Amino acid sequence: MSYTAFIPFELPDLNSYNKTSRSPRYGATMANRVKQDAEWMIQAVLPYRKGWEPKYPLKASFVWHVTNRKKDLDNIAFGQKFILDALQKKGIIEGDGMKYIAELSHRYELTDKAGVWIMLEGADEEAEG
Repeated sequence: MSYTAFIPFELPDLNSYNKTSRSPRYGATMANRVKQDAEWMIQAVLPYRKGWEPKYPLKASFVWHVTNRKKDLDNIAFGQKFILDALQKKGIIEGDGMKYIAELSHRYELTDKAGVWIMLEGADEEAEG
């Protein structure tokens, strides 16, 4: 069994997060606020799945919907941190350490609307379909 969800908005990228954290007066506070806000928004759109019982370790796949080619892919993928933490805080996964997540994969698609698809499945399970 797998878990799939769509986050219908753009997440903070690494460059903007770093810029916030380097603010001379309140950098750490502002960076923490960005992280908390992102996680809260993600949790708000993550659905519960009846019968979802993860078989750890999991394989997490991300399909990033980007609206232009201006950002580096690794900066976009930084959003996985917020997603995995939100999944954990909402109780969908137990943790995001190596005991719980065995593999991360990323794909990028140029689209009209930003967002990201998340797919979780047991690392030893065959892909469905």
